[in-house]
Amino acid sequence: MAETVYRTRTWVKLLLGVSLALNLAVAGLAVGAMLRFGGHDHKRPMPKTVGSMLYRALPDDDRKALRTQTRAVHKARRGAKEVDLKAVITVLNAEPFDPQALREVIGQQAKARSAMFMAMQTAWIAQVLTMDDAERQVYADRLEELAQRKRHKGGKK
Repeated sequence: MAETVYRTRTWVKLLLGVSLALNLAVAGLAVGAMLRFGGHDHKRPMPKTVGSMLYRALPDDDRKALRTQTRAVHKARRGAKEVDLKAVITVLNAEPFDPQALREVIGQQAKARSAMFMAMQTAWIAQVLTMDDAERQVYADRLEELAQRKRHKGGKK
């Protein structure tokens, strides 16, 4: 008895990948809008990550200085996103599929993101080291305020 083997065409895989990316982008925009503009008191909710809290609690001038220091790092990662996606798509489309190649590509991308976060962390620490005792206390108070904000609209936790 002959077995029929069905193969998904490359263009179908690519179309599904693009569709997924667009869906994630729309979902990200919706979630971002809800986080930014949600809430009855028009205050932003508590940030989701510690890193974003550390950044948001900084005074405006310090945030501007930190952005200036890390601009090159962000720019490099922004340009790498397209290359990263193409690398994943290439591995996914390879025949035969090589799971180890996928692990390596994803691992390399994780190392690049980690290097970016380390550079940002180093710049943040340098910024904090410029603060005197009073400035650090004000900064700590702002962090505490962010940590206590309610997460949801209408005062629900």
